[in-house]
Amino acid sequence: MRGLSYISIKKSLIIPMVLLMTLSSNAQDFHLSQYEASPMLINPAMTGMFKGDYRATLHYRSQWASIISNPFRSTALSFDTKFKDIKAGVYLLNTSAGSGKYNTTNFVLSGAYDYQLANSPHNHFAGGLQLGGIMKSINFNSLTFEDQYDPAGGGTFSNPTGETGGATSTFLPEVNLGFMYYYTNTNKRINPFLGASVMHVTEPNETLLNSTSKLPMRFNIHPGVKVNINSKFQFLLHGILMKQENITEIMFSWMGYYYMESKDAFASYGITRRTNDDAVIAHIGLKYKQLQYRLSYDVNTSNLQSVSNSRGGFELSVIFISSKVNPTPIRSCPDL
Repeated sequence: MRGLSYISIKKSLIIPMVLLMTLSSNAQDFHLSQYEASPMLINPAMTGMFKGDYRATLHYRSQWASIISNPFRSTALSFDTKFKDIKAGVYLLNTSAGSGKYNTTNFVLSGAYDYQLANSPHNHFAGGLQLGGIMKSINFNSLTFEDQYDPAGGGTFSNPTGETGGATSTFLPEVNLGFMYYYTNTNKRINPFLGASVMHVTEPNETLLNSTSKLPMRFNIHPGVKVNINSKFQFLLHGILMKQENITEIMFSWMGYYYMESKDAFASYGITRRTNDDAVIAHIGLKYKQLQYRLSYDVNTSNLQSVSNSRGGFELSVIFISSKVNPTPIRSCPDL
């Protein structure tokens, strides 16, 4: 008997390898498949950008549960509101991964100013700023490394390791900037928007090891268009390009919305493609009165699909929007 199989060893080593790359090199930010459901995480200028008085969001993601017993988990809580043209919000984001209990917590205050053109009130320009901090921590004693593998006795990870740890936690300042243009006229068929943001402007040192490793800036560009078909149906075409150092990720999405006029409700459904053969994502959702729910699932198409059996990430978002006024209905035949 040869002990642990190749696949079992590979699964056991994935997380230490990922964590070591995170701790010793310029790490990349996590990503959400439903990125527009937590807009402040993408662009500070999108703070308060909704129809209503205030918004509260819960966002949860679990990834690689088919590979490891302690998968990557992300939980985001956010709240934002508006005071005429001034918008304000706050979000808390926690990400944990693996047996080493690698944990990252972001706490950010967000503000934006929305400007409408005097002679064209449907054209909006917004600028946003975020200030906060990031706390990172890890338990090195809980990690398992390749040099600990002992093939005797069926294969165990019982040998001592030569790997040495560093600090168990560190704090990073967080500064993010963003800009947004959007057009809001439900009497028109086409409502375009375009946003851009720069995250981690100060590039703080993020390593837990005895070295210097800056958290690189992340540049986001996210265009899109909302198309009003009639009083019951609209769809949204949008995408995002995220570039962080030498890593570029592009996502394209199509979302359809079917409105039920007798009730304050709609059903949503759509599909997203993440480039570089990473994932295809299916979405389904429902809005009823002030609550919106959406569920999505990533089908992994990367080189890890042989280990993950093509299974990727499960994601859930719940949004509560308080509004004293019902949203403006879509015209049956919008003008072009």
